[in-house]
Order: sequence, then structure tokens, then C-alpha cells
Amino acid sequence: MDALTLLQDPLVVVGLAIAIFVMRVIILAKRLKSAAANPTLADVRALAEAKKSLDKHKESLRNARGTMTGSLEGARDTLRHYRAPLDRARAEKREAISGPLKHEAFEEAKRLYRSARPKPKRASSREAPDDLG
Repeated sequence: MDALTLLQDPLVVVGLAIAIFVMRVIILAKRLKSAAANPTLADVRALAEAKKSLDKHKESLRNARGTMTGSLEGARDTLRHYRAPLDRARAEKREAISGPLKHEAFEEAKRLYRSARPKPKRASSREAPDDLG
């Protein structure tokens, strides 16, 4: 007989279903019996399952942090060089403005102005004011 023709018979299918059900019951009974004989074994299994779950969570968290750090590093790199053209333009503008101010004739004029300007006379604290007579 062929395997397909054998599975078409309803009695064979029902027999297989019953056999699978009985095997599952036997396996579950053995697990329950061992868990009842050693109650800490169930706790150990639960802790092992929790550890596996926690490790998976930590790995996904690590991946998320890596992604976030990569994105932040890219943004920081962009911002590091963002102001460079603006700063260069400002420096060039300041140079263009302050260039003529550093001319020797201008410096000479500033010196002459300072020397021609009268210096204010400071009153000494020991001298009596004129209005006291």
C-alpha cells in the first residue's frame, strides 16, 4: 500500500490522532511528575527562560542604542562643519573692514589726535575746593 492511500482511510487518521494525543499526555505527565518531585527545577526553568528573554531584550536595546548613537554621531559631524563657511565669511569680512584701519596714515592720525586732545585735570583729594574760600 501507498502512504497516501493509507492516510485516506478514516480509521488510520483517527488512530494517528489518538496516538499523538496519548504521546503528548505521557510527555506532559512526565514533566509534571519531575516538577512535583523537584519543585526548584520549575523555578530553574523559569529563571532560564527569563534570562533568555532578558538577553534578547538587552540585545535589542544594544542595537537601538547603536542606531541612536550612529544617528547622533552623523548629526554631530554635520553640525561640526555647519558653521565653517559662515565663520570663514565673517573672518574675511572683518579682514576687509579692518585692513584699511591698520594703515600707517590712520595710525599716525590717531596718535596726533591723542596728543592734541587736552588731558582732563584730576582733582586731588587733599586740595580744598575753591568755593570754601
